[in-house]
Amino acid sequence: MKKCNACKETNKDNAKFCIKCGEQFSNFTPLCPDCKSVINPDDVFCNKCGKRIIESESKQEAAKKTTSKYIEKSVVRTGSNRNFKIFVGLISGFTTVAVIVLLLVFVIDIGNLTNPFKSTAEAEEDEQIAEKPEEDDLEETAGEAAAASEEEEDEQIAELSKEELSADQIRVISFFGHPDQFTIIFDEGNNNERIDTWIYSDMNAFYTFEDGAYNDSEEYFGKETQQSRYELLPQDFTYGMTPLEVETLIGQKGSESFDEYTGLDALIFGEGEVICIFNPDNQLIIASKQNKLSNET
Repeated sequence: MKKCNACKETNKDNAKFCIKCGEQFSNFTPLCPDCKSVINPDDVFCNKCGKRIIESESKQEAAKKTTSKYIEKSVVRTGSNRNFKIFVGLISGFTTVAVIVLLLVFVIDIGNLTNPFKSTAEAEEDEQIAEKPEEDDLEETAGEAAAASEEEEDEQIAELSKEELSADQIRVISFFGHPDQFTIIFDEGNNNERIDTWIYSDMNAFYTFEDGAYNDSEEYFGKETQQSRYELLPQDFTYGMTPLEVETLIGQKGSESFDEYTGLDALIFGEGEVICIFNPDNQLIIASKQNKLSNET
């Protein structure tokens, strides 16, 4: 207990203000809790009744210390748990993001995620480069295309059509055989009319046909010749044959030349024994087979 120095009222030890006058207990007179006698603050026993004074204070101080100890421990433990939870949350978040990124990059194969700062133009350029075929592939594709084209061309050449002989031509052949020399002209100014001139050197005669129909026959007086090395027949030549088809038919490559009379390109075989002239579209319009002169070696 303690006594107010202002109004002398007795108050409890834990009172901060007097219950009667309201005076703050900054300075007070301590009293014995048993006999209410005035004692000194440092007294352990009451000088009047002998009551132990410090015991009550020790119990209060011990209670305060015990309470403070549990309160401080509780506060520290609460703060530690909160920090640990925050740390665990951050680790879980980073782990989840890392797993998602790895799945997108390696499983879904989104290339741009590996470099999120790459521009759209660079990404499109990378896609074009990735889709661009290799040079070896291009060469292989070009070679295959060329081979296929050559095979197709060879098949077409292997199936070269022949001119169908007319009844008049068959009749002449039945009497005299095939001509040893001939000239074929395709008249493009007259619906590509075919004009054949067949020469029989041994008979000194020639026959002409217009689209297969017999037209005329006359005596032929030419120089003495030797049989040509080229075994060709009039029906082997048709309108529109290409230079390659003609070379395939004859079995050798011709010498390119220029025909002064027609002003067109020509192919010459042997020593002029076979001459083929082509229009500007490389279509055959004149074919001529002649025997070799006897005085030539």
